[in-house]
Amino acid sequence: MENSTVSVIMAVYNTPAAMLMEAVNSICCQTYKNIEFVIVNDHSTDRETIGVLDRIKKQHSYINLINNEMNLGLTKSLNIALTHCTGEYIARMDSDDISKPDRIMKQVQYMEEHKEVSVLGTLIEEFGAPPFTYKKYIDHTADHERFAIKMLFGNKGPVHPSVMIRRAFFSENGIAYREEIKKAQDYALWVDCLNAGGIIENLREPLLKYRIHEGQITKKNNGEQIRFAKQIVQEQIVRHFGKFSKEYYVAYSSLYTAMYETGIKTYIAALEQLVEINRNKRIFDQKELEDEICQRWIHKCFMCLLSGKDLKGFLEGYTWKCIFSKAFIHWLSERGRKLLICLKLKTNY
Repeated sequence: MENSTVSVIMAVYNTPAAMLMEAVNSICCQTYKNIEFVIVNDHSTDRETIGVLDRIKKQHSYINLINNEMNLGLTKSLNIALTHCTGEYIARMDSDDISKPDRIMKQVQYMEEHKEVSVLGTLIEEFGAPPFTYKKYIDHTADHERFAIKMLFGNKGPVHPSVMIRRAFFSENGIAYREEIKKAQDYALWVDCLNAGGIIENLREPLLKYRIHEGQITKKNNGEQIRFAKQIVQEQIVRHFGKFSKEYYVAYSSLYTAMYETGIKTYIAALEQLVEINRNKRIFDQKELEDEICQRWIHKCFMCLLSGKDLKGFLEGYTWKCIFSKAFIHWLSERGRKLLICLKLKTNY
């Protein structure tokens, strides 16, 4: 199995030295040894960061350190890393996370046994954010059809730094990070993979420790993340269902946000329109699509209620029809079951 070279790619910009060393060491100490480690220093200005990168380059011959002459951002830096990869598989790693020692071994083994899989993520353990010090990441990818539907309305893909990619599939289909998508790069990548016929799955085991801290990109650029994610949602809706009015696009792309960004009746009309189009064209499994829309709408109503005490969504008959549907009751019971599992896991640490 270790005949397969794995290219691990990481972009670094002013990561605190202690975090960076933990991340790098977690790759250097993998039980799987046939690894090339491609690190792109995105023109870091922090002396400690630069010092750590220089030291590890001298210590490990399999580390390929590339220094950008100017700060290009994560998306372009990852594409630069991709051009230097020679491995059959490409594994992502962030400079502030920690891979468990057997992560690469287990991912390669699964990819070797499941040749149809194009991208393989893992569950994660979050750390650094009390009081919930560790928790399992919920897997959305168990059923491919349902996963493709979930990805219509937001990023429900694998956690970006946990993934392993089959390089040949991406090369054959011309897939790379879209450089115009400066944030939510992973969402665009998963969508492009699905649209090319790729299969995305998750190992049901937490193999990455995902650090939560104030300096991470997703916290610092949350507004931009949302803006680019909305753009991708709109692209997906147009691709599968055709063109709609601007108000309908607002409804589809804000279905996962905690505020009503257009009128309640517009949301309902927009969702019912998708259901009707799908019924006529059979783009997705009808029941799966209706279940997902139902769950998404009720979840949005609850988020709006909790964040702004806004009852408007619950005053509509459509909402109550969704609440009493079998799909929502099943979803609610599943959420309860997963919450119990997370609480049980926390007591074990």
